[in-house]
Parts: sequence; structure tokens; C-alpha cells
Amino acid sequence: MCDVLKKIQWSPQQRIVSNVETISTETDISWLKLSNIFEGLFVTCEETICNRFFAQENGISLILTLNGSDYVAPYRVYEYSSDLQRCVYNKLSSFDAFVTQIDHYMSNEIPEEIQLRKVFIRSVSAEDSPVYDISRHFSELCTLIELVMLSRKKFKNCPSSLHAVVVHCLVGVSRSVSVVMAYIMKRTGCSKDEALLLVKNARPVANPNPGFHSQLLYWEEGGFYRVVDSLTASLTANELRQDGVLGTYMEKYFPLLIRVNRFVCDREFFALVIAEAGLGEDSIRYVLEKVYSYIAFSIADELYVDIPAFFDNICETIASFARFLPILFVHTEERTGYYFDDLLYYEFCKNLASVGGTDKSFIIVKAFCSFFEAIGSKHFLNNPGGRPQTLDSFGKVVGTPYEELSLTFPFLPFVAPFAAGFVPQQQLEALGKEKWTTQMMERNLSDLLSLFQENFLLTTFKTGLSSDTFSTVGRWHANSRLLFLESDMEVKVLESVERGSTLSDAVSPYLHLDHLDQNFCLTWMRKVTGAVIGTRFFYEAVDRYFNAQFRDSIPDDTAYLMADKFAPWEEIFKIIQSAGELYAKKCGGESSALLAWIREELRPLVSIGVVSIPSP
Repeated sequence: MCDVLKKIQWSPQQRIVSNVETISTETDISWLKLSNIFEGLFVTCEETICNRFFAQENGISLILTLNGSDYVAPYRVYEYSSDLQRCVYNKLSSFDAFVTQIDHYMSNEIPEEIQLRKVFIRSVSAEDSPVYDISRHFSELCTLIELVMLSRKKFKNCPSSLHAVVVHCLVGVSRSVSVVMAYIMKRTGCSKDEALLLVKNARPVANPNPGFHSQLLYWEEGGFYRVVDSLTASLTANELRQDGVLGTYMEKYFPLLIRVNRFVCDREFFALVIAEAGLGEDSIRYVLEKVYSYIAFSIADELYVDIPAFFDNICETIASFARFLPILFVHTEERTGYYFDDLLYYEFCKNLASVGGTDKSFIIVKAFCSFFEAIGSKHFLNNPGGRPQTLDSFGKVVGTPYEELSLTFPFLPFVAPFAAGFVPQQQLEALGKEKWTTQMMERNLSDLLSLFQENFLLTTFKTGLSSDTFSTVGRWHANSRLLFLESDMEVKVLESVERGSTLSDAVSPYLHLDHLDQNFCLTWMRKVTGAVIGTRFFYEAVDRYFNAQFRDSIPDDTAYLMADKFAPWEEIFKIIQSAGELYAKKCGGESSALLAWIREELRPLVSIGVVSIPSP
């Protein structure tokens, strides 16, 4: 980005005094008039300003055209050619070249000789349609207007000798007025309605269409930011270097991107702004804190229920950090070894599991499915191999994790307690609730277990969860929303137990560390811990549902717990202890306190009674 733009300071906000004067034209038709909104800024229609001599004569050095044609160069200058002895249009190659020439020309007052006056023209092909995204142009066009306003402050001569800017569309009612309102709002901090009133004082016909009104409200709500490409990212990064601006960017603009689905481009380039601003470590930590706190609050407030694309929006934004600011992930936690670009999702996974008790299993499972699907489709799909990326302590990408780490954090202990939410209600009702004999109870418990096993993590694109009355498709079918988890260690351990292996045998392949890069060992052992604890919680979910829903059908004094059969705590504790000892042997030092670690991670779920972990 050229140095010219460094002089632009949007803070402190300034007061603008409206103007009711108009420059006379040959007609009294209101929309044909050249309306002086305030000193140096005009709005008019195409018919009035297409006369370039008229523009030169009235000291207009910049024209912002909102009804441009696709075949017209976006950046041009109308200037005198000594070779041709007349004024001609010359194309400028880029925004940087455009503003550099504008700044050079406006460093002096307007030439007295009219033919030597230049007119710079920025042409935008915007549609006057409620569905057209006119706000994507606000950042750039506001910057160009501000350059003209800054040039006027250099000189104390009468306004007629200073440079001016005109914004126009076909009739100067909707598109051009929206851009001028956006500038007034950003420059003064006023509301949409206040900006419109100011414009109407000078141009009574001003009336943006309803869609533009809505976009101006978002412009106001988001702190007057739109970042839709590398250019607007650079413009906004220039603002973030100023004191106090980062707070507005994170507190107003970031929440808007999470709540409003339409801002796809903004989420894509969100982190590029922070990266280009060159902020220090404290500022990066502040960004991370704001990301964590807002998303955690939104999950606790169950915002995902009202916004279907809530998790898509989160993952698109996190993918932006992975692409442009991977150093952010290094600040997620203190750890030994590598970092990974999916680490932020771990906190959100824990937040989601803590939303409520198992009586909300269906809602929480739907949210988890949307969340994991979004990780895969909105983030990992952009990574090499469709997997997480491995980062060193400087945020540099150094590869991808092992195949068994589809997610590098343990997720099964947080999803498994809500396993009942995967099972279609009509399948559960088929069991009936009549009084059972012991033999009937054992058979129905076995049938219930089969239903849980068949449906856990079973999803489809159309409905989110499998809804077939009796589905025979495997959980990793072609339309599975969670297909990227198929090779994950935690899933493999659970499936091995489902097929009849003991928990120890199921985990055994993952307790050989000779092949592991030492920097992966802690992550690997935490996944092992998650696998065995999560498997236990899955079978506890079966037991919990069975005892809660069929208590009146169960014979008196009968207790039969699947969890104790397939994943007894004594076996789990031995596995975790063995994993810790293997970690210590591989990496040196004392045995890693894996059990204490997982207890702390699950503490919120324990506190609300979703799970419990006994003492060894």
C-alpha cells in the first residue's frame, strides 16, 4: 500500500456542517442539480457531470461514478495532452497509481487555467438493486473522498480554489447517496438516519433503496468496516495501526461477521487486516481473547439455534487466521511440541458440551454435527490434504499431523455423553415400554446398544442426522458430514470396542511411540486419553438412557451397566497410567499427568452432572 494513505486518520471523528447551496445548471429539475452536501463534496446525476468541462470549470478533481460500465477502465484521469492539444482520458493501472497521482496533483491548488485542470475518475459498475452489495465499495470510496478533504485543509484560500469531489450515479438518488452517507457516518460517527438527513438538506431527492438502507445499518453496526479483498484489507490495516482502533474492529466488526451470513468475503480476509497491520504480541493476544470470549458467549447463549450458518461463519473466520496469521495459534496455550491450526476449536468444543444437560442431547448433537462439518468443509478443505496444519513456535507451517489425528484435540469425551441425540426417536420407540422379564431386558438393552452404535456419528447432508427408520448404511458413507473423522484415533478405538475388542486391545496400536516425532507425543497421548474416556462416556450414555426411559419396564433389583462391561474405570486408569509412563520414557522427565489434565478439561461437564470421573 502506498505511503499516501498513511496520512489518513479516521480518528478522532469530526463534525460536518451541511450545505444547502447548489451549483446552478441549465435546468430546475431537482435530480439534475449539482448538490453541495458540504464544502468540497457534491452529489449529482450522470447527465450533469458527464460534461467534463463543467467539472473542470467547477473545480471538481475527483469523480466517483457508481453506474460505470464493465468495459470502462476503473481508474482514469481526464487531462490535457500537449501532443494532441486537447484533453484526453488516460488509464491508470491500479489503485496505488491512482491515489499517488491524485495526491501529487492535489498537493497544489487548482490551476487557474481550466484546460490544465485534471479530473480523476473512479468508475464502479454498481447496480441500483436492493440485493446488490454496494457496501463492498464503501472502504475504498470513503478513502478517496477523504484524500480530497485532506487536500483542502492544506490551503486557506477561498473554497473556489480548492479541489472538490463529486459522487454520482444515474440520477443521484440511491447509489451515490449511499456512498456519501457511508463517508459521513465513518467521518463523524453518526447514525444512518442522521447521515441521510444531512444529505437531504442539500439534496431532497436523496433516497437509497431498502437494501442499501440495510447495508448502511450493518456499516454502522460493524464500526464502519468492510473488508472484501486485499485492497480493503490494506486500507483497514492502515487504520488498525492507530491507537484504539483494534478494539472497535474486534468488538464491533468481528461479532457482525459471526452473526451475518452474507459477509463471506469479509471472513475470508478478516485476519489479513491484522497481519498487515503488523501488530505486536500483546495485540495478537488481545485478538485471541476477543475471539474466544465472543464465541464462548455466543455458544452459551445458544446463538447457533437462531443462526443456521453460525459454525460455518466461525470456521471461515478461523480459516482466515490459519491462512494469514498462523502465529495466533501459537498463543492458544503453553505446550511442548508442535501447534496446530485447529486448536481454537477445542475451546469451542468444550463450550458446546457445557451448554446443558443430557436432556438437550438432540439439540447439542445437531450443533456438534454442524460444528464438525464446518471444520471440515470451511477450514480443512482449504488445507493440503484436507487436514489440520502443523505449526512450529514461530507460526510457520511445517507439515500435517499423523493420519490418526483428524482433529488434534480430544473431542470424543465431549460428544459421547450426548450419544442419544444421534438416535432417531422412532427407532427408540420401537423397543416398547411394557414390563420386561430379565431375558427381555437383556435383549432390549442389547438392541438399544446396537441402535446407539449404528447411529453414533451417523449423519447425512440433507437432514443432518440419519432419519431412516432402520438405517443399514455405515457411518462413513459418501454423504457423511463427518467423513474426515473416519481415520481419527478416538473413532478407531470406539469402533474397535464395538467390534468386540477389549478397550486395552483397542488402544494397544496407539501406545507404540517409536515412530512418533517427539513434538507430537503430548498431543498423541492426550488423544489416547480422550479415546478411552470418550468410549466410557459413550456406553454410559446408553446406560443413562436405558435407565431413564425404561425404568418402569426393568425388573426390580436389576442392574446391568454396559459401561462397566465394555470400558471399566479400572482398565481406563491403567491405560492412562501406561500412556503417561510411555510419554515420559519417550520425551524425558516425569510421567505426564494425563488423568489430572482430562479431569480439568471435563470439570465444567462434571459440575453440571453430565459426566463423572471417580478416583483411581
